Amino acid sequence: MKKPIAKNILTLIILSILVSCQEKKNNDYVTISGTIENPIDDQKLVIQASYMDLLYKKSNYKKVINVDEKGHFSDTLKLSEREYDMIYEEFTTSIYLKNDFDLSISFDIKTPVKSLQYSGLGYERNQLYANKERLNKQIIETYVKNEINDFDLFIKSEVLEKHNNLLDSYKGKIADSFLTKKKKQNNRHYSNQKFLKKYLKKLKDEKAKKTLLGSLAEDFSYIDKDSNSIHLSDFKGKYVYIDIWATWCQPCIFQEPYFEKMHNTYKGKNIEFISISIDTPENKNKWLQHIRERQLTGIQLFENQGSQSAFIKSLNNSSIPRYLLIDPNGKIIDPDAPKPSSEKEIIKLFENIII
Repeated sequence: MKKPIAKNILTLIILSILVSCQEKKNNDYVTISGTIENPIDDQKLVIQASYMDLLYKKSNYKKVINVDEKGHFSDTLKLSEREYDMIYEEFTTSIYLKNDFDLSISFDIKTPVKSLQYSGLGYERNQLYANKERLNKQIIETYVKNEINDFDLFIKSEVLEKHNNLLDSYKGKIADSFLTKKKKQNNRHYSNQKFLKKYLKKLKDEKAKKTLLGSLAEDFSYIDKDSNSIHLSDFKGKYVYIDIWATWCQPCIFQEPYFEKMHNTYKGKNIEFISISIDTPENKNKWLQHIRERQLTGIQLFENQGSQSAFIKSLNNSSIPRYLLIDPNGKIIDPDAPKPSSEKEIIKLFENIII
């Protein structure tokens, strides 16, 4: 009687070993979940094809994910393995996804680059991307705060070396082939004069913002929707909040309802709200149509010089949307003012100047 029992037990052991040795079946979807601190009402999280994939029509993938009032979100996505853009309000970052990943994501929308964290299956490459963005921000801050006389040395020691050191810190966590590929890309980029010229301009633009604080703003003469000529000096004695935008800029358009709300909240106060479009002259009718269809209020102006007017050039404006606050004497008191959707920051800013 003992032999059959022993035989059955042995059979069960063998079967259990065979089952455990079978390869785990991968899920044919990605699971992402997480929390966004200081969420914006009714704002969705978007996962979509990267800019380059959209440009070259390699993918048109897009998934819109609901975020609740506490900033929590969770969803599953079926997609092909590649890099995508993750977008929330104006924050856009690269995210690497493939089926079977189970990612947890968290960030504070007030400081998204500084706070972005990943965990779970598939976190390694994404955390590398997040840390790379943080490093880029630190490099810009270093350039802005210090007098850099030797740009080539700065690129070699502060930029290239630190980017490659970051890649080295992920050895054993990410495939060597991927890390080697990224290092080659870094070496190629930071030895390409065309790339370096653009990079230097970006650094100088960031530094120039600091020098604008307290300076007298350039006067301008732009036309409104009725072809009247409007000057900045027309508003002397009032605070002026300026929004620089264009009809092709989606982050700019996202801010429009918040700009309208801000304008209505402070209507009648000692402040004017001016929107300046830097669309090219041939797109003037598109600008007019946009402000009519969206029923935009405030003072809507058209630069009409394709970003080449003295006022726009004086701001070293490398990206939009851009917001600034000018005091009643025409001095710039905030060259990089909070965006309209940052309502708590706007309230604090306006309370400080006692409009």
